[in-house]
Amino acid sequence: MGKIPSIDETPKLSEFVPSSSDVKSDVVTRGDVLPDVTDDGFSITKAISDFIDGFKEGFMEVFDNIAKFFGFGDDTPDTPTVQDTREYGLQECSDAAKEIFTPEVLSRWGLMDLQERQDKLTEYAERVADVLGVNINVVFQQGLLDQGAWGYNDGQGNVVLDASFVYDPAQVLEAISTIAHETRHQFQHDVCEHPENYDIDPYTVAEWQAGYKNYTQQMQTAEDPWGYFFNPLEIDARYFGESVVRELTRSFINE
Repeated sequence: MGKIPSIDETPKLSEFVPSSSDVKSDVVTRGDVLPDVTDDGFSITKAISDFIDGFKEGFMEVFDNIAKFFGFGDDTPDTPTVQDTREYGLQECSDAAKEIFTPEVLSRWGLMDLQERQDKLTEYAERVADVLGVNINVVFQQGLLDQGAWGYNDGQGNVVLDASFVYDPAQVLEAISTIAHETRHQFQHDVCEHPENYDIDPYTVAEWQAGYKNYTQQMQTAEDPWGYFFNPLEIDARYFGESVVRELTRSFINE
């Protein structure tokens, strides 16, 4: 059986994802009396209003700096668009997935030994990283799924994946999506740190930088729309990872 490597110095998921005890979940079933939410409603409304006001001010300040840095304006028609950024590297990463995870490979995925599966997943991660122009270190770690995540990226180049991607052959498509998703996060991090090194539109650079300032899972979505799920960094990474799988599976139908 293949050995699943781990690195002790890799930040633990708990540093990025709150424990279940930090998450409030109130369930109202049929027949229950709905609680009086007037006060809570006002507080959420105010929180949203504060978020919008603060975001506008912060975003425009960041964008102004980025725009000046790039010399962005009406006289630069060749500046990449938001659409260009969303699709950046997607076709090449989808092609890599098709080359590595062919129908023949997937048909015998459950028969491969653990090392062979791990090697294929690592090969794909390295191909995605190469396309996006980032450096990563792939780590398979036990127990991430028990904490509510398939994987995470620590921003320092470590793409940490749940070891079930190797052990459980049924998770191969989820593995492909997660690898692309977490490697995209490294790309976002590097773009925000050194936008001059990437052909990314300044609107998205500013949006991602503002998104990093607001990245958290500690607040309700209504109070902090950009906290996590609807954060532009997560929206972009989900689109990227899920689109790779869409292109891969669509190729099975069309070929």
